[in-house]
Amino acid sequence: MLRFAWRWAQVGDRVLVHDREHLERDLMNGVVAAVKRVNHDTSIGIKVDDNGETRWLWPTPLFVHPTPLDQNESCWICDENAAPTPPPTLSPTKEVTV
Repeated sequence: MLRFAWRWAQVGDRVLVHDREHLERDLMNGVVAAVKRVNHDTSIGIKVDDNGETRWLWPTPLFVHPTPLDQNESCWICDENAAPTPPPTLSPTKEVTV
């Protein structure tokens, strides 16, 4: 999320968020449930539904997208998740003689 948009987030805003602990997962729908502003710093608490369990996330702006998703906004996490996974490399095997 862009820094200026982060500073103006309000309780009730709908967002899409990456889970820091599971970056390989798809974006999750979330709702801004808490906003804490101290001087020029803003912390945002987001409630997400994770397979029927309500969880709180306190992400940084890099982990949050506004809705609707702006396809022109670059995100390294989204880019990595969209990239095809390279096939595993096989390590050379040592022949064993009996």
